[in-house]
This record gives sequence, structure tokens and C-alpha cells, in this order.
Amino acid sequence: MFESHGGYFVLYVVGIIVMIVNIAQCIFCKKGEFFNPPEMELKKDDKTFVKMRLYYGVSQTIMLVLLIVCFVKFKNYPMAIISSVVGNFLPIVIVYLYDSFLNQKEELK
Repeated sequence: MFESHGGYFVLYVVGIIVMIVNIAQCIFCKKGEFFNPPEMELKKDDKTFVKMRLYYGVSQTIMLVLLIVCFVKFKNYPMAIISSVVGNFLPIVIVYLYDSFLNQKEELK
């Protein structure tokens, strides 16, 4: 079965599964148990905590949809690697950028 699809098929499927697990963890993990370091969430108030999780969940969902589009449109190994890596790391980068923005804003006060 996999021989007819090539190695890209496995990468897309693994990327999709990991993204779905990340979205579920984003929804169900307690405060301080999702992001590393945990202080990134623990030192925030509830409104900011929810906003951080929302940014992560929405961006991960968008990346999941884009990964599925890539799976349908691009049937090659390099695109599977690129879309899986970007799809899993971009939401993390977005949240860390938001956290650094909040820290910088807090330092200016």
C-alpha cells in the first residue's frame, strides 16, 4: 500500500496525527502543563492564559488544514517534510513571540 504512495504518505499521516494530538492537548491540558517552561502559563492571568491557548489552537488548526491541502495537492517527499515541520513548529513560535511581546510590554511599564 505505501509503495504506491511513496514515503511522503507516511510523513503526512504522522503530521496530521501529531497536529490533532496537539490540538487536543491544547484544549484539555491544565494550566502550566502544555508549554515549556510551565512558568510561561503559570505567571499569566486567566485571560492571557486563554488567549495564549487560543492563539496556539487556532494556528495549529489552520496549519492542519493547510497540511491536508498539501497532502491532496503535493504528492512528494520534500513538501511532506516542509509542511509537517512548519505545521508543527509555527504555532509554537507564534505563542513564544506573543509571550516575548507580553514580557517586553511588562518591562516597559
